[in-house]
Amino acid sequence: MNHIFLSHSDAALRNRNIVLRYIRENAPVSRTEIWKNIDMSRASVTQIIRQFQESGMIHECFCGVSTGGRKPLYIEFDGKNILFFAFDWISKNLYLMNLNGDILFEETLNVPANVSPSAFAKTIKKTIHAVLDKKLCKMDEITGFALTLPGIIHSAQRRLTLSVELGWKNIDVAALFSDLFGDHVYLERATNLLALAEASNRRKNNNASHVQLFILDRTGIGLSTVIHGKIQHGAHCMHGELGHIKLFSDELCSCGQRGCLEAVIKKLIKENNGVLTNMVLEYFAIGISTAINICDTDVILTGSYAEKMTQDQKKYLRNAILSKITGPDSRNFEIDVLYNSKLAAQRGLCTYMFDCCFPTD
Repeated sequence: MNHIFLSHSDAALRNRNIVLRYIRENAPVSRTEIWKNIDMSRASVTQIIRQFQESGMIHECFCGVSTGGRKPLYIEFDGKNILFFAFDWISKNLYLMNLNGDILFEETLNVPANVSPSAFAKTIKKTIHAVLDKKLCKMDEITGFALTLPGIIHSAQRRLTLSVELGWKNIDVAALFSDLFGDHVYLERATNLLALAEASNRRKNNNASHVQLFILDRTGIGLSTVIHGKIQHGAHCMHGELGHIKLFSDELCSCGQRGCLEAVIKKLIKENNGVLTNMVLEYFAIGISTAINICDTDVILTGSYAEKMTQDQKKYLRNAILSKITGPDSRNFEIDVLYNSKLAAQRGLCTYMFDCCFPTD
């Protein structure tokens, strides 16, 4: 059996990040709540909180009601001074943000789907230099750069393995921006951050900890899964390739194989002039029900087609899914449609950057 032992400094850093994450996710929160809910001594928590206060990363927001002793002071995370650049492929927006989610700069870039990696990096870096020239921030104030792209992403290696939409294969994305950000370039699949944003929002409202975001879009079909706040990538970073479930069909898919669910649905939509017929919804229900049977998640839909679904279509899809999943009577099953993907992407980028800056794994 292999054992992993943390050094004293690594363990201290991990403990700091655990406390900060708890504060961010549960704020406003008292010191007593923190040390009661985290497996850490009261002295350690007190010391860590003092360090965060001195660095300006948390602040006291109000006093609670006394239960006989001193009134408890409630604290919350403050990331206004932690700045980062971010690029969202879905909106094609470049942002200068802080970890509170405040947008200090925003610009939509002209980035065509067939852009080359070098041209893509040049466009983004040109805009970043323009932001720096405007004195909106200094480069030494920037924590890093988070970006989302479509396709198969190896986020740990910050490498894009394959993107049919971009026409890229095996691209070291981090290297494209290392001259500006060094090792602090963070890459994730675009829809994963939408799912992360929605999962974070639900967790704050004490809702499901298992969330899947299903994409029904002109560019294809897929899914992103977040379980207990963690984006799921799979053993080979191919988690979510829902559109490539094989059917008894000879329809050619963009992946080069035949009979993929995505190819069949695209053909049906094209044949019906962009209309989502009941047949399309039945096929889509096959994919969703398969994922639900495996992961037992809450379901969110997004994408240009999903956003145009009528109430009758959503009802039809829900019933089609229920007819294909195990234990339908014991599930409190609803389909939520994510309409504002731009806002969700902003929230997702902020959550993702926090996770990159303050890891607990």
